[in-house]
Amino acid sequence: MKNSAAVPWGESAVLIRTGTMEMGREIVAEGSLRQIVDIIANALVSERESFNISLPDRHVAPFSYSPDIFAWLMYARMMPA
Repeated sequence: MKNSAAVPWGESAVLIRTGTMEMGREIVAEGSLRQIVDIIANALVSERESFNISLPDRHVAPFSYSPDIFAWLMYARMMPA
């Protein structure tokens, strides 16, 4: 992704926390991708590594975002479309 216009900001998204084998996966929040990125931006940096974003209703890639792209998403959400 090279520009913020390519990001599906209005798509339904789910913020998932992955934990240990005992904890498994936990749904933390649901909303638009922009809302979920706002939640991540307000989370502690140390917490972000345990999050993944899923776009369950998407029919074309991307279907999810992992922590390595969060910084770019947080930056892109402030850019004009």
